[in-house]
Amino acid sequence: KEMFGGNDMNQAKARMRELHSRLAEVNEKYGLERGDDIAVTGAKHKSTENYRRELAAESRKLSNKVDEKRMLLSSLNHSIAKAETRIKALQTMVSNLEKAEAEKQATIAELEDYMNNHLGEAAEIKAKITAIRKELWEVRDKLNDKKMKLVQAKLQLDELQKDTSYVAARNKEVNAAFEKSAISYQQQITNKLLGQVGMTVLTE
Repeated sequence: KEMFGGNDMNQAKARMRELHSRLAEVNEKYGLERGDDIAVTGAKHKSTENYRRELAAESRKLSNKVDEKRMLLSSLNHSIAKAETRIKALQTMVSNLEKAEAEKQATIAELEDYMNNHLGEAAEIKAKITAIRKELWEVRDKLNDKKMKLVQAKLQLDELQKDTSYVAARNKEVNAAFEKSAISYQQQITNKLLGQVGMTVLTE
Protein backbone atom coordinates (compact mmCIF):
# COMPACT_ATOMS: atom_id res chain seq x y z
CA LYS A 1 0.00 0.00 0.00
CA GLU A 2 1.39 3.40 -0.98
CA MET A 3 2.07 5.68 2.00
CA PHE A 4 2.40 9.44 2.33
CA GLY A 5 6.12 10.21 1.92
CA GLY A 6 6.99 6.82 0.37
CA ASN A 7 5.85 3.62 -1.23
CA ASP A 8 5.64 1.75 2.06
CA MET A 9 5.83 2.27 5.86
CA ASN A 10 9.63 2.11 5.98
CA GLN A 11 10.04 4.71 3.26
CA ALA A 12 7.44 6.92 4.95
CA LYS A 13 9.29 6.69 8.30
CA ALA A 14 12.59 7.49 6.60
CA ARG A 15 10.98 10.47 4.89
CA MET A 16 9.55 11.73 8.18
CA ARG A 17 12.94 11.43 9.88
CA GLU A 18 14.53 13.37 7.04
CA LEU A 19 11.89 16.10 7.38
CA HIS A 20 12.42 16.25 11.13
CA SER A 21 16.17 16.58 10.60
CA ARG A 22 15.61 19.48 8.21
CA LEU A 23 13.18 21.06 10.65
CA ALA A 24 15.71 20.68 13.46
CA GLU A 25 18.23 22.64 11.40
CA VAL A 26 15.68 25.44 10.98
CA ASN A 27 14.74 25.43 14.69
CA GLU A 28 18.40 25.44 15.72
CA LYS A 29 18.65 29.03 14.51
CA TYR A 30 16.13 29.95 17.20
CA GLY A 31 17.93 28.09 19.96
CA LEU A 32 15.53 25.16 19.87
CA GLU A 33 16.87 21.64 20.34
CA ARG A 34 15.59 18.51 18.68
CA GLY A 35 14.00 15.92 20.92
CA ASP A 36 15.07 12.29 21.22
CA ASP A 37 14.07 9.80 18.52
CA ILE A 38 10.81 8.06 19.47
CA ALA A 39 12.27 4.84 18.10
CA VAL A 40 14.71 5.04 21.00
CA THR A 41 12.48 6.52 23.72
CA GLY A 42 9.31 4.59 22.83
CA ALA A 43 7.32 7.80 23.32
CA LYS A 44 3.85 8.08 21.80
CA HIS A 45 2.45 11.06 19.96
CA LYS A 46 0.33 13.48 21.96
CA SER A 47 -1.88 16.17 20.60
CA THR A 48 -0.89 19.76 21.33
CA GLU A 49 -4.00 20.13 23.47
CA ASN A 50 -3.19 17.06 25.59
CA TYR A 51 0.41 18.17 25.88
CA ARG A 52 -0.69 21.62 26.96
CA ARG A 53 -3.06 20.17 29.58
CA GLU A 54 -0.34 17.96 31.05
CA LEU A 55 2.17 20.78 31.26
CA ALA A 56 -0.47 23.12 32.71
CA ALA A 57 -1.38 20.50 35.34
CA GLU A 58 2.27 20.15 36.33
CA SER A 59 2.58 23.93 36.50
CA ARG A 60 -0.49 24.15 38.76
CA LYS A 61 0.90 21.43 41.00
CA LEU A 62 4.15 23.35 41.46
CA SER A 63 2.22 26.59 41.95
CA ASN A 64 0.23 24.96 44.76
CA LYS A 65 3.46 23.82 46.37
CA VAL A 66 4.80 27.37 46.18
CA ASP A 67 1.65 28.71 47.89
CA GLU A 68 1.82 25.98 50.53
CA LYS A 69 5.46 26.73 51.37
CA ARG A 70 4.76 30.46 51.41
CA MET A 71 1.90 30.00 53.89
CA LEU A 72 4.00 27.71 56.08
CA LEU A 73 6.86 30.21 56.03
CA SER A 74 4.50 33.01 56.99
CA SER A 75 3.13 30.94 59.88
CA LEU A 76 6.63 30.12 61.12
CA ASN A 77 7.69 33.76 60.94
CA HIS A 78 4.60 34.70 62.95
CA SER A 79 5.46 32.06 65.56
CA ILE A 80 9.04 33.34 65.71
CA ALA A 81 7.82 36.89 66.32
CA LYS A 82 5.61 35.65 69.18
CA ALA A 83 8.48 33.60 70.64
CA GLU A 84 10.82 36.59 70.50
CA THR A 85 8.22 38.77 72.26
CA ARG A 86 7.78 36.12 74.95
CA ILE A 87 11.53 35.86 75.47
CA LYS A 88 11.83 39.62 75.91
CA ALA A 89 8.98 39.59 78.44
CA LEU A 90 10.56 36.71 80.39
CA GLN A 91 13.95 38.42 80.34
CA THR A 92 12.37 41.54 81.83
CA MET A 93 10.63 39.44 84.53
CA VAL A 94 13.88 37.65 85.38
CA SER A 95 15.74 40.94 85.60
CA ASN A 96 13.09 42.46 87.91
CA LEU A 97 13.00 39.37 90.13
CA GLU A 98 16.80 39.31 90.39
CA LYS A 99 16.70 42.94 91.54
CA ALA A 100 13.98 42.10 94.08
CA GLU A 101 16.05 39.14 95.31
CA ALA A 102 19.16 41.33 95.74
CA GLU A 103 17.17 44.02 97.58
CA LYS A 104 15.66 41.54 100.04
CA GLN A 105 19.03 39.93 100.65
CA ALA A 106 20.49 43.38 101.37
CA THR A 107 17.58 44.20 103.73
CA ILE A 108 18.05 40.93 105.63
CA ALA A 109 21.81 41.58 105.93
CA GLU A 110 21.12 45.09 107.22
CA LEU A 111 18.59 43.86 109.82
CA GLU A 112 20.97 41.14 110.99
CA ASP A 113 23.65 43.80 111.39
CA TYR A 114 21.23 45.91 113.49
CA MET A 115 20.44 42.92 115.68
CA ASN A 116 24.09 41.95 116.15
CA ASN A 117 24.95 45.51 117.17
CA HIS A 118 21.89 45.79 119.45
CA LEU A 119 20.47 48.68 117.47
CA GLY A 120 16.86 47.77 118.07
CA GLU A 121 14.42 45.34 119.63
CA ALA A 122 15.78 41.86 118.84
CA ALA A 123 12.33 40.22 118.72
CA GLU A 124 11.01 42.85 116.34
CA ILE A 125 14.08 42.60 114.09
CA LYS A 126 13.83 38.79 114.05
CA ALA A 127 10.18 39.01 113.04
CA LYS A 128 11.06 41.35 110.17
CA ILE A 129 13.90 39.07 109.05
CA THR A 130 11.55 36.05 109.09
CA ALA A 131 8.92 37.90 107.05
CA ILE A 132 11.44 39.14 104.48
CA ARG A 133 13.02 35.68 104.19
CA LYS A 134 9.59 34.30 103.37
CA GLU A 135 9.21 36.97 100.68
CA LEU A 136 12.72 36.12 99.43
CA TRP A 137 11.79 32.43 99.03
CA GLU A 138 8.69 33.42 97.07
CA VAL A 139 10.78 35.66 94.83
CA ARG A 140 13.29 32.84 94.27
CA ASP A 141 10.50 30.40 93.39
CA LYS A 142 9.15 32.84 90.82
CA LEU A 143 12.65 33.56 89.55
CA ASN A 144 13.43 29.87 89.04
CA ASP A 145 10.10 29.40 87.27
CA LYS A 146 10.73 32.32 84.90
CA LYS A 147 14.30 31.19 84.23
CA MET A 148 13.06 27.72 83.31
CA LYS A 149 10.39 29.17 81.04
CA LEU A 150 13.00 31.44 79.46
CA VAL A 151 15.21 28.45 78.64
CA GLN A 152 12.23 26.63 77.13
CA ALA A 153 11.26 29.71 75.10
CA LYS A 154 14.80 30.03 73.73
CA LEU A 155 14.83 26.34 72.76
CA GLN A 156 11.47 26.77 71.04
CA LEU A 157 12.76 29.83 69.17
CA ASP A 158 15.85 27.91 68.08
CA GLU A 159 13.68 25.08 66.70
CA LEU A 160 11.40 27.55 64.91
CA GLN A 161 14.40 29.27 63.32
CA LYS A 162 15.78 25.91 62.15
CA ASP A 163 12.37 24.97 60.71
CA THR A 164 12.13 28.36 59.01
CA SER A 165 15.58 27.99 57.46
CA TYR A 166 14.65 24.55 56.14
CA VAL A 167 11.28 25.68 54.76
CA ALA A 168 12.85 28.80 53.23
CA ALA A 169 15.41 26.63 51.43
CA ARG A 170 12.69 24.24 50.19
CA ASN A 171 10.55 27.21 49.15
CA LYS A 172 13.47 28.55 47.11
CA GLU A 173 13.85 25.17 45.41
CA VAL A 174 10.13 24.90 44.66
CA ASN A 175 10.05 28.47 43.32
CA ALA A 176 12.98 27.71 41.04
CA ALA A 177 11.25 24.52 39.86
CA PHE A 178 8.02 26.44 39.24
CA GLU A 179 9.78 29.15 37.25
CA LYS A 180 11.67 26.52 35.27
CA SER A 181 8.41 24.66 34.66
CA ALA A 182 6.70 27.83 33.43
CA ILE A 183 9.56 28.57 31.02
CA SER A 184 9.67 24.94 29.92
CA TYR A 185 5.90 24.94 29.43
CA GLN A 186 6.02 27.96 27.16
CA GLN A 187 9.10 26.74 25.30
CA GLN A 188 7.80 23.23 24.74
CA ILE A 189 4.41 24.42 23.54
CA THR A 190 6.22 26.82 21.18
CA ASN A 191 8.48 24.02 19.99
CA LYS A 192 5.52 21.75 19.35
CA LEU A 193 3.60 24.42 17.46
CA LEU A 194 6.69 25.40 15.48
CA GLY A 195 7.25 21.73 14.76
CA GLN A 196 3.76 21.33 13.40
CA VAL A 197 3.97 24.52 11.34
CA GLY A 198 7.45 23.66 10.09
CA MET A 199 6.37 20.15 9.13
CA THR A 200 3.48 21.55 7.13
CA VAL A 201 5.80 23.97 5.32
CA LEU A 202 8.37 21.28 4.55
CA THR A 203 5.82 18.82 3.18
CA GLU A 204 4.07 21.32 0.95
